[in-house]
Amino acid sequence: MAGNHSEFLERIKTKRWDLYKRTSHRLNIRKEDKILFYLARYPRRKFVANAVLSSKVREEDEEFSVGLNKIKIWKRQIPIRPLIESLEFIKNKNKWGGYMQGGIVKITKKDFDKILKTEKE
Repeated sequence: MAGNHSEFLERIKTKRWDLYKRTSHRLNIRKEDKILFYLARYPRRKFVANAVLSSKVREEDEEFSVGLNKIKIWKRQIPIRPLIESLEFIKNKNKWGGYMQGGIVKITKKDFDKILKTEKE
């Protein structure tokens, strides 16, 4: 996930996603994990792309990153608001923003497929 559009585009261009020492779920990331990209900063708050990780987490001088592969930037960005009620990983629908923080959010396969399907509709 990325906060702003220019940062997102640069990471896509380099096929490298930088992580931080305190990034949530960093230790659970595996090569071949399927991921979604969500741009959080207003006015976006939209899912904008998907990819597959081409590496496990790499560490160099206390800097962390993963490689990206099979990147697909969507023609139609998907706002999160219409999906909130149907996403299982968001338990408190009134406070949904907190579920999108931390850099990496683990979601169910069902939620992943639901978001991906929405992009294709």
